[in-house]
Amino acid sequence: MLREIREATKIENSIIMGDFNYPHIDWIHVTSGKEAEIKFLNGLNDCFLEQLVQEPTRGEAILNLVLSGVQDQVQDITVTGPLGNSDHNIITFNIPVVGRTPQQSSTLAFNFKKGNYTKMRRLVKQKLKGTVTRAKSLKAAWKLFKDTIIEAQLKCIPQIKKHSKRPKKESPWLNHHVKEAVRDKKVSFKKWKSNPSEINRKEHKHCQIKCKHVIRKAKKDFEEQLAKNSKRNNKMFFKYIRSRKPAKKPVGPLDDQAIKGAIKDDKAIAEKLNDFFAS
Repeated sequence: MLREIREATKIENSIIMGDFNYPHIDWIHVTSGKEAEIKFLNGLNDCFLEQLVQEPTRGEAILNLVLSGVQDQVQDITVTGPLGNSDHNIITFNIPVVGRTPQQSSTLAFNFKKGNYTKMRRLVKQKLKGTVTRAKSLKAAWKLFKDTIIEAQLKCIPQIKKHSKRPKKESPWLNHHVKEAVRDKKVSFKKWKSNPSEINRKEHKHCQIKCKHVIRKAKKDFEEQLAKNSKRNNKMFFKYIRSRKPAKKPVGPLDDQAIKGAIKDDKAIAEKLNDFFAS
């Protein structure tokens, strides 16, 4: 399960929720006496996830969890009575989003996998046959060869729009002290798991507490330094503020029963929403 959580956190602004069935976790102090639950808490810390449900969801235990790694991404969490014959309470919350039209890439790149290289070789051979030897200089011969290759490439290799994959950005406060503390905590946990002695348990507990303090200090120091330098470098300040804003997602296609299909045009979507909320 922890492996699946790590994979899910690679998706930007992901929210993880469900019945995790860890009844002995104290979510106020984020502690537990059970080995499986301690491992789960360590996994959440490693992924920098925060558990947001603070009221019991079944009996006196908090079993249904909502996990998020973005501050204020999930708001107004409430726990109400169960529905029907279920013994689990209902969790409701808000996810604030702002519509934004996705930017389309205009950069083109050659799709070399689908190139017609037989035709390309034939065109190059026809163009260069007997012409390279008649070039007045080495520079002129090179220019002729280069232009011929480019011309044949444009005719024989299709082009596609380039989609760039951006790597996941690290948190700006994630310095080498935090990374070292997280690494020490992982090492101490593996040591305790392989040899479950009292000394190893205390060592792991010490590393766990130290890791929490180091993360809190790193966040505090970064924000204090950011506020201190805001007058001289306000770009960094507003960049950090924008990164803490709610997730922005575009408005998707709207189903329209009148045309028995979906409305995809931005202007038509805006008019449809305007008519709906004005009525």
